[in-house]
Amino acid sequence: MQAYGEFTKLTQQMALADQRKDTKTLQALSPKADTLTQRLGPDYVRLMDGLDQMDENSSAGKEFAAAFDSLGKQCK
Repeated sequence: MQAYGEFTKLTQQMALADQRKDTKTLQALSPKADTLTQRLGPDYVRLMDGLDQMDENSSAGKEFAAAFDSLGKQCK
């Protein structure tokens, strides 16, 4: 759970840096993201890859969104 919370915060920081075109920050955060991804494991990576292909407005997409919202609340 801790790794997921850290990864969520890190991806938010990376998205902000990307919006600002801050390549130096992105380069600094990228190895941390890689380390956390390894801690979360290959199943997490496969899940995220699969979610990219899912329609977020479908019933399954909404269920996954609700589950991740619940996980995110536990990280705060």
